Amino acid sequence: MPHDSFDCCSSFMKCSDAWGCIHADHPLFANCTYRKKLEAGICFYGKNTNIFEPLKNGKLPDGFVPFQKPQAKVKKEPRPEVYITCYKVPFSVLIRSSNTWSYKLDSDSAVLIKDEFDSNNIPYKTSLELLEDLPGDEVDIDGPCNSRVVFKIKEKEFHILSFNSYLIQNWYAEKLNKSLLSKGFESRVELIGMYAHSKSHVNSITKDLSDVRPAKKEVIHNGPVQLTLFDLAEVTPTSFRR
Repeated sequence: MPHDSFDCCSSFMKCSDAWGCIHADHPLFANCTYRKKLEAGICFYGKNTNIFEPLKNGKLPDGFVPFQKPQAKVKKEPRPEVYITCYKVPFSVLIRSSNTWSYKLDSDSAVLIKDEFDSNNIPYKTSLELLEDLPGDEVDIDGPCNSRVVFKIKEKEFHILSFNSYLIQNWYAEKLNKSLLSKGFESRVELIGMYAHSKSHVNSITKDLSDVRPAKKEVIHNGPVQLTLFDLAEVTPTSFRR
């Protein structure tokens, strides 16, 4: 391509409608690249636009690649979802990976869970929209969200977490775990994070929640403690021997 070539000038719309350069006799417009495209039967603008159609006239200039009609984006099918509830609170079922992380269900895992839940008469929903106006009583529970339920179907393990895939309160985790165990599932509760050792206990009669945490012990130094630079800063000069 010549070093003094240019894409087009301000007359590109008129040239497009005329199917050619309207300044064809002017030497300054001899190296217009859009002029060569029009001569090759490619029009980008105006009423003659045909960049998405096969070429009509002539051949393409050397090294020129025509635009391709963009392909329509294939709409991906939504990932399958499975939700269960406990006291009107929705919980999501996710895949447990080998590194203990949680991932969304694939179609095979969703079918496996649904079949197993159906055979054990465990109610579930496939969308959060279906969880509105659920029957039953609500329970107001305080405490850290430090737990998740892990259960197994065949060789696959799954997590039960909150509807948005976060950890849940231990009280709900224990209830869900107990229900799965009663149905014959291999299930357990895992405590995660900084509150792993502050398991919440709820009185089953009064629903009273008490967060059991060990009291902090005061550190008592029985022997002499070496002074630090900060301690030495408090010592007056008269305290030193000469």
